[in-house]
Amino acid sequence: MTTVHVGRTRVDRRSAATVVDVAGHRIPVGMRVVGDRIRPPRALGDVWLPLAIFPAMRLGLPIVLEDAVSPTRLHGIREVQRLLATWDPTLQVQPIEAPVSTRGSRRSAPPIQLMTGGVDSAFALLDNPEATDLVYMHDLDLEPAAVRTEVATMLASLQRETGRRVLRVDSDVRRVVEPYGDWLTQTHLAVLASVATFVAGARRSLHVPSALPYESVIPNASHPMLDAHYATDDLRVMHVGAHVDRFQKVRALSRDDVLLRHLRVCYRSHDALNCSACFKCTRTMASLEVCGVLDRAVTFTRPWTPELHASQEVFNDVARAFEVEIRDAARDAGRTDVADVSDAAIARYDARV
Repeated sequence: MTTVHVGRTRVDRRSAATVVDVAGHRIPVGMRVVGDRIRPPRALGDVWLPLAIFPAMRLGLPIVLEDAVSPTRLHGIREVQRLLATWDPTLQVQPIEAPVSTRGSRRSAPPIQLMTGGVDSAFALLDNPEATDLVYMHDLDLEPAAVRTEVATMLASLQRETGRRVLRVDSDVRRVVEPYGDWLTQTHLAVLASVATFVAGARRSLHVPSALPYESVIPNASHPMLDAHYATDDLRVMHVGAHVDRFQKVRALSRDDVLLRHLRVCYRSHDALNCSACFKCTRTMASLEVCGVLDRAVTFTRPWTPELHASQEVFNDVARAFEVEIRDAARDAGRTDVADVSDAAIARYDARV
């Protein structure tokens, strides 16, 4: 029978690799911790299963893994499939065949957290300081070399100044999911949960920073209803920070110089932490401007202006919600220049849709 088949894992204290065979198309993938040594999970199938569901659900193929999967992940991924298929009826829930592990870690440890340096992950650390390890994935296929260098420098500085251990992981596992699901709305947490599963090294919680507040949640790759189902016997997954909106997060960060100096929100830059020109950059800069701290956020390389703000249009309902937060906060702060340009951007979007 044609399947999505995940082969045996080749593993040591720094790396894991396997081959995912999608209906005869072999995809070698792996991950490697930069510098540090870790304790790999006993159920190595837990690392790869979140990735395998996307080609399987898109193509209608059962999943077969050679390595063992923990009962918690096996049950949880079935629920992940059901929820994803509810949100996207073109996806089909598929059976999973794998040995079941009955041995988890005997060690326990404080929480770990996904970290990009963005507003959501910076606020999650500020709001949940019990996290001792921060996990960042370098995408070997997509991250520009100059950005990798800047990110590595930023994360090393963050490690020194916060006392947290930063686990940087080189990985190409996104290539398993990329043709079969949308990164923002379907696949990104599966990829990051796979990496976190490999490096966790103990029984502990994984903090997943929220992108949207509870009152604005929509079907998404990370969602309060979804994230906990990516758990394993050793890893509890928690969606954190959804009790506040994006502007409230920025306002909280404005009082923390360390996190403020390490902000990295950009997904478009090819040579710096932030391009200071895209939608995410300009809206974060506007929020920092309203809070009166943009000059202290040194990873942004130009001042905010109404003209810069107006150059980036609101492009979907989520972006519109962020724009409304900025407008309302700017009005409350007496910054009519920011409020007026935000209001105009909202009006242009509403006229288009």
